[in-house]
Amino acid sequence: MYLTAAASASSVVRAASILLCSRVTAFPEASKIFESVSSIETTDGYIICGAINGNSILIKLDKTNGSQQFIKTLDNGGTDAFEHLAQIPNGYLAVGYNNAEDNTNTFFTEGLGYITFLDSNGFKTNGIEIDNYLAQAYRIRSYDNNYYISGLTENANDYGLVKLDSLGNILWSKVYG
Repeated sequence: MYLTAAASASSVVRAASILLCSRVTAFPEASKIFESVSSIETTDGYIICGAINGNSILIKLDKTNGSQQFIKTLDNGGTDAFEHLAQIPNGYLAVGYNNAEDNTNTFFTEGLGYITFLDSNGFKTNGIEIDNYLAQAYRIRSYDNNYYISGLTENANDYGLVKLDSLGNILWSKVYG
């Protein structure tokens, strides 16, 4: 198995990656290439997101002993990945892309921006295409019950920022560059 940590290699990602290396052998896809893109810390564990075998992946590890709470792979369309996620009241909101044209590149894949709502067990409850605003969504932050998603626009020409409410409605978008 191959494992790469996120470019920002936070202590959470490093700790979770170490735990993941020792625990993922029970996962049937362990022989595939796993790319850990980012992670967040929750009250009871770590949630790691990324891609495996061309699909998005979400992994939850127990904070105290590193045991796997769940591993979910999702096919959001074509070659896809989760780039980042945020905890929301009923689970998680993951951002990334789908239908990547360049499935060997993780920086800019020529894909379509995509957000995924997941419940607290990692099951997909909704998916929203945001390709009119972003070709690849990279980061998400919550503030005042809204979510701000940043990434690259079509052909990576500019940086984009999208604000959405807790239901996934686009409130506004801005382009910088």
